[in-house]
Amino acid sequence: MNAVSTFFSGFLFSLCLFGCGTEEALIQQLENVQEHAVMITPNGQEFLLEIADSPEERAQGLMFREELENNEGMIFVFNDESPRSFWMKNTLIPLDVVYIDGNYQVVDIQTMQPCPQEEVRCPTYPSTEASRYAIELNAGRAASISLETGDVIDLRLP
Repeated sequence: MNAVSTFFSGFLFSLCLFGCGTEEALIQQLENVQEHAVMITPNGQEFLLEIADSPEERAQGLMFREELENNEGMIFVFNDESPRSFWMKNTLIPLDVVYIDGNYQVVDIQTMQPCPQEEVRCPTYPSTEASRYAIELNAGRAASISLETGDVIDLRLP
């Protein structure tokens, strides 16, 4: 079952679990659906991505998360294409960052390590090329699905 099917199955299950869908619950669930994007890699692997498109959401990112499902991630959406840099302050799990340009081409992939909050300076992970999007996945996930620089992905934003 792909990530999108799993998400919608869980969505329908949760509607029935919590009262089989009062109007308010249904509206809340539908609003949550709109907060996700889908990435499909050249080999057909699908990922459900939380969207971080405001300065506050981008600053929070995946901080303090203890786990991330194998076919889930977070996409950082920017208004322009520029060099980007990420760091792992207060991030507990190692992540891959996949930098993507405005044509949905992968321009760089880096593996980032957690940086405990006690550390004064966390390392940064700058992109080698300008990007409009950055997608964070579990560390090693990009390699495990053979995602490489130069690949073009299918990105479905709401």
